[in-house]
Amino acid sequence: MLATELFNIGHLALLGGHTGHAAAAFHRSLELAQEVGKSSIIPYDLIGFGQVAAAHQAYEEAALLLSAGEAMVQSHGAVMGAAERPGFEASLRGVRAAMPTDAFDRAWKKGRTISVDEINQLLDRHVRASGW
Repeated sequence: MLATELFNIGHLALLGGHTGHAAAAFHRSLELAQEVGKSSIIPYDLIGFGQVAAAHQAYEEAALLLSAGEAMVQSHGAVMGAAERPGFEASLRGVRAAMPTDAFDRAWKKGRTISVDEINQLLDRHVRASGW
């Protein structure tokens, strides 16, 4: 499926430090996944976006997106893949270190319950405004 391939492209771009290309691939992957109902890829797109946000020092958004992605993975009864786990954990450590504990906790808690519509609005604002 194209959404999965776009996620993979985003993941590779992220590993290469090309956050703009990664964000574009994650964004298109997320759009396609939502259009065709491929919900299993959506959490990984959100985690990818969380890593992009962390790289851009948008720590509150990063915490929220990483949390939302992890919560969705768990809600599908899945576990994060070995390819995604190291980047997720590295970004999470960086975000935790960069934020005051109470701010991190609020963003993390919000990420656990945020709706997909709210996530789309957040991403649309950031993709347009900051060029992620």
